[in-house]
Amino acid sequence: MSEYTIEFAKSCDIDSCKAFDFDYISASDLRRDTETKQIILAKMQGIVIGYLRLNYLWYTTPFIDLIIVEKEHRKKGIGKALLELIITELKNDGKKMILTSTQSTNQEARRWNESAGFLEIGSLKTLHEGGSEELFYRKDF
Repeated sequence: MSEYTIEFAKSCDIDSCKAFDFDYISASDLRRDTETKQIILAKMQGIVIGYLRLNYLWYTTPFIDLIIVEKEHRKKGIGKALLELIITELKNDGKKMILTSTQSTNQEARRWNESAGFLEIGSLKTLHEGGSEELFYRKDF
């Protein structure tokens, strides 16, 4: 396996972040999230190959909005390495758990969540077009 690094995003990474976040989030919001250590990147030879963006529900509950690794780099532990860094930071901040979610139709994400130690805790029905549910997961640490 080629070597990769796991690091917090910096302001110079904004364009790479936008590419992973499918332009759903503004550059100014990404800049804020880099300043508050809410985005973690996996890089190989300086190129971003993995991305984790953290948010907070109700200002207190950590929630992974998005975690994604480029297809050719999946199943190599990169996603779990991204998760480990954010959990370390959250533990240092006194947090004891993290939430995430995925669409019920995304079998790959569901399997990954479970393999990373997340437990399914509920869902929002008919949230998405076509009626698929959004499944919510929790990981205690």
